[in-house]
Amino acid sequence: MSTLTLADRRAHEAGSYVRTVPPPQPSRTVLKSFPAGAPRGQWPAESFAAARRREGIPARVVMDLDSDSFLVIVDGPAADDHGKTSDQLPQRPRGPHPYRTAVTS
Repeated sequence: MSTLTLADRRAHEAGSYVRTVPPPQPSRTVLKSFPAGAPRGQWPAESFAAARRREGIPARVVMDLDSDSFLVIVDGPAADDHGKTSDQLPQRPRGPHPYRTAVTS
């Protein structure tokens, strides 16, 4: 029979605690939900996620077992803006067209 030293006992007690606060859940944004019982299965969700990835949004498909549906989600704290800026696009100059619009013969 072995006895623990005081340092070992304190280390054991420090490591044997009951977590009272649940671990933080990663922030996610659900872009769209697709029913899992659809005839095409997860294809609509995968094609929707692929279209968002082509736009530069890091979307992925997960299955929610509680609602029996495929969810297209975006992970991360800044899931609302997806790294896009709110800068305005440059405006083209207004006025007469620089070229003649009609061709005369």
